[in-house]
Amino acid sequence: QSSLKEFLSSPIALVASAGTDLNFPDFLTLAKSQNLSVEKAVAKLTNLPAQKYKIKKRGLIKENYFADIVLLKDGKPSHVFVNGQPVLNEGVLMPGLFGQILRPQN
Repeated sequence: QSSLKEFLSSPIALVASAGTDLNFPDFLTLAKSQNLSVEKAVAKLTNLPAQKYKIKKRGLIKENYFADIVLLKDGKPSHVFVNGQPVLNEGVLMPGLFGQILRPQN
């Protein structure tokens, strides 16, 4: 976690979940310990990577954008939306496949 602290304090660093066992609430706690606002911490996971890798209509909750959203209740996912479609509702998995492979745009 010490190297993650260093990355969080860098204004140009992006954060990915691969290769870490840090969950989102712990990530936010770590970000707060580095005096990073929730908004800036979330941007390092969402909007900034989408901009950097030119993935259009991603990274923000905005009209006509594809939204992947997780709502937490007591630190656990209660609702999950993929591309705006509910895939988990009150902890119950919904039928269907709503995701897609993301590729950077040129």
